[in-house]
Amino acid sequence: MNIRTSTLAMIVVLAYEIVLKLSHFLFPHVLHHHIAISFTGVLSVLAGIIIILFLILFLRAEGSSPALAWSIRALIGAYLLVFALRFALAANLFDFRTLRLLSEILGGLTAVLIFIILVLYRNQIPSDHMALYKAANIAAFFLGLRILFKLYSAIEFSRFVSSGEPGEYSSGFYMLVSGVYLLTHLSMIYFFFRYYLFKSAR
Repeated sequence: MNIRTSTLAMIVVLAYEIVLKLSHFLFPHVLHHHIAISFTGVLSVLAGIIIILFLILFLRAEGSSPALAWSIRALIGAYLLVFALRFALAANLFDFRTLRLLSEILGGLTAVLIFIILVLYRNQIPSDHMALYKAANIAAFFLGLRILFKLYSAIEFSRFVSSGEPGEYSSGFYMLVSGVYLLTHLSMIYFFFRYYLFKSAR
């Protein structure tokens, strides 16, 4: 698999995550069935492999800047931890609250690292590829919004772990979070599409 093929695969992964997110809203009971759980579990592992593979290829293709290279390596390490937490072994090592808190922290960390990578990478985009530059800016903007929600979510869950009192969120807040999630994924799909065109033209 080369960088262009892996970029297309990343678009498929992001589209799958959007479909999965919408399915949780539209068909919540179906996804709780053991067959659906097994199926989505396999797809999650496959998506994780694709993400790690893309990052390795992206590092080889674009990692000429030391800061960008180290940011990509850090993101690879963070994703390896994220996917390790999804296996049954992690559930045996940690209780639910600790596992959830670790997931919140790692989710925020990966969002921050992707934001940093986008900001660093846009600085080395050639001036005659402004569409890719703008796509990186759009994705970075929505990632910045998502980071704020991730930070708030981690703080609220930490408060719940320490006090035992769950926070209450309005339906409007959940709609806002879901909207930012959707827009972030769509902006990343647009960025990867522009990146694919950029690599195809070279």
